[in-house]
Amino acid sequence: MKNFLIIFLVLLIISVALWYFFLRKSAKEKGIDYLIEHQFTDGTKEKLMTFGEDYLIAWAAAAKNKNSEFELNGKFYMTQGGTAVK
Repeated sequence: MKNFLIIFLVLLIISVALWYFFLRKSAKEKGIDYLIEHQFTDGTKEKLMTFGEDYLIAWAAAAKNKNSEFELNGKFYMTQGGTAVK
């Protein structure tokens, strides 16, 4: 019985670790999916993956909150398209 419990716990830990590293989406991927799904960008997922994580998370948060602009590190960007405000 004790061996069964140890084997079960080891398999459970391995399963959780595999899920964590391979199956869950990062905040960056969730933000990209939201921006593409709601047509805030014309870019592809591969192109958006090259952008910084902080930028994408701020952009997606502004889009979800229906803000027309978002700010990151003192610079403002348009929510629609993600371009810098001049």
